[in-house]
Amino acid sequence: MSSIGKNIRKIRTIKGLSQSDFANLFDLTRASISAYEENRAEPKMDVAIKIAKYFNIPLEKLITMELTVNEYAKFNLQNFIVNNSALETVSIPIVSARNWDSFLKKESMSNFPTFKFPKHFVQGELAIEVNENINTNLHSGTILLCTEQNIISENGVYLSIDKKITTIENGNQITKSKTKRLFRVFQKIEEMNAISTFSIEERLNKLEIAMEGLLGK
Repeated sequence: MSSIGKNIRKIRTIKGLSQSDFANLFDLTRASISAYEENRAEPKMDVAIKIAKYFNIPLEKLITMELTVNEYAKFNLQNFIVNNSALETVSIPIVSARNWDSFLKKESMSNFPTFKFPKHFVQGELAIEVNENINTNLHSGTILLCTEQNIISENGVYLSIDKKITTIENGNQITKSKTKRLFRVFQKIEEMNAISTFSIEERLNKLEIAMEGLLGK
């Protein structure tokens, strides 16, 4: 068996797509996607080619190699750089332990620190740093790129705030309430060193500078 089934599941998870959402992109059925992911069947070569092309992944890698999140991001970044000469950037507010209380109180984010990224490379409207206020197994310092969203997808991952209790939950585990705020997590930037000497602003600034270097700015 090839690795394509595992890679389809990985891509879906990263992109926040349900099996039905993924199937609709390629005129397939949800049952077909389920069969691919469970290694009960493999897509025909023409379908594999469409998937590789759509997600900017080399066909050989999609079929033969179990992709990591970082490898998938690298393939997308390489394609993005090649196909974009004039880049539109966006500024994303940063939420960390230092402005957490202001965030909970829904105060204006106009004074929050920000970082810039190419518009179509980052999915999410807010960068939240995992800190001691969030109940999760993720390393402190991991950055979550999120968007506030009350529509729940069973396959999505959410940062859930209910009064002052904040957790990371899967969509199929969430119960709605009038006091709960939900932020769908679209992307993660892992903090490899659990004890980082750099603040979130410093790390994102380094990432921003690295991006500018890659993009030839």
